[in-house]
Amino acid sequence: TPLTCRRQRQMCIRDRPEITATYRDAWHAVDETSTVMLAIWWAQRDPVSAFNEGHTYIRTSQNLWSATVVRIWARSAPDEALQAIAASQMPSMATEWSRSLRLALVRGWFDGEADPMPLLDYIRTLPVGRPVKETLDAFLERLVDARGIEQAVEIVEGIDAGDARGFRRDVFQRFATVLTTTDPQAAIDWASRHVETPAGELLYQRIARRWSRSDGPATLEWVMSWPDDPTRSRALLANYRIFLSRDGEGAIAWLDARPEDDTALRLLYRASVSYLARRGQPLEAIARAEAVEDAKRRENLLGTALGEWLATDQAAAERWIAERGPSEEVLREARKQQRGRRQSLTAAARANAGRSADTNMDSSTEVQAID
Repeated sequence: TPLTCRRQRQMCIRDRPEITATYRDAWHAVDETSTVMLAIWWAQRDPVSAFNEGHTYIRTSQNLWSATVVRIWARSAPDEALQAIAASQMPSMATEWSRSLRLALVRGWFDGEADPMPLLDYIRTLPVGRPVKETLDAFLERLVDARGIEQAVEIVEGIDAGDARGFRRDVFQRFATVLTTTDPQAAIDWASRHVETPAGELLYQRIARRWSRSDGPATLEWVMSWPDDPTRSRALLANYRIFLSRDGEGAIAWLDARPEDDTALRLLYRASVSYLARRGQPLEAIARAEAVEDAKRRENLLGTALGEWLATDQAAAERWIAERGPSEEVLREARKQQRGRRQSLTAAARANAGRSADTNMDSSTEVQAID
């Protein structure tokens, strides 16, 4: 057909005829493996045409094709690849195609020995939000993996502080998270040198949040060493909840092994009661609450357990209340907890519905990213 002939004429230069012959009769049925192999072959010989024209000759994933070409291109000529991507990006830069190009550029850049600073300067120009966060995370992860912690620290600390957008602060916070994944103690030692500086805001909190996903006990022991103030209390509760979500039995055992008079951990005990009730173990939650000696705390915890139960299985909870006859103080706290829990469940259901709607939209639709 004329369309096929035009494609053949366009490709019949240098050593491309064998590629044309292979795909001439089945250009619409190229699988992912063939796409990657062809993209690599073409990008090694002529990355400019591979990037600008290649995906028009076969019906395949444009994201896969372009990302493969960009990664190969960035290995051999990183500056040229960066310029091509910068020139091709849409204003919002939040499409999946744009995202695939940026991440491929970062991976290809660190496949070689190129200076990372031009790439970091490019990331600085990206729009605030998902584009800069995702690309910066990928940059820092590859930086630590490819160049080591010492060089990564040198590069991060060398970023100019005079930026109205707070780019240096953003880099520091995200670097703390990345470094924690590799070496938590190195992250703590590094953050301790900057925690009192403008760029050091929330460094300890970022480290704790990431570390608690892999080692809840060590994280909580470290947070316990912080100065006794509201920041420590909030961090203890937040990271204990992460510990509970990943290892409920281990988190409860860790808490029960702490001294009973440790007032800093009382909020955590309440979190453990809520956890059991929300996991469908209301009687275990009630038993845990009733084991507390202090009468006021015991009533408060019973109210928490009952409130969670009322919010998820009101009929069963009401039967227990009728049989056991808890005090008015416990019931008042339970009803309060029930209302709050139901509001949270309603909000979560609405958020899930919104995320489902986003998933069903076209991949080019801009969506809000979760940090």
